[in-house]
Amino acid sequence: MSDSSPSRSPGNTVPGSTPFASYKGFDLYPLVYRHRPEQAWPRTKPDNSFLASIVICREGYRPGSDHARVYPMSESRWENIGSARRGALQFGEDIINGLVAGESVTSI
Repeated sequence: MSDSSPSRSPGNTVPGSTPFASYKGFDLYPLVYRHRPEQAWPRTKPDNSFLASIVICREGYRPGSDHARVYPMSESRWENIGSARRGALQFGEDIINGLVAGESVTSI
């Protein structure tokens, strides 16, 4: 009995694991978090700001596999989710291109 199911790449079997973008053989998954600054008195309305990270994995593998890594962006904040997502994607591309000191994709 032959298996008639379509061939799948090694990780794209989980629903919702579609990468946000692909770049030079890597899948990119931006992660965006709301930044909540410390509250002080008198209370002021905090800026709506967001932090981001990028998950980079080999094309076709899931973000939780051995072929993936999370790269946090600790120094950057954005006004909205869209700009945070775009910034994270650019950061991921810069890592892949070797433009970020101390970061590399050779281990994934």
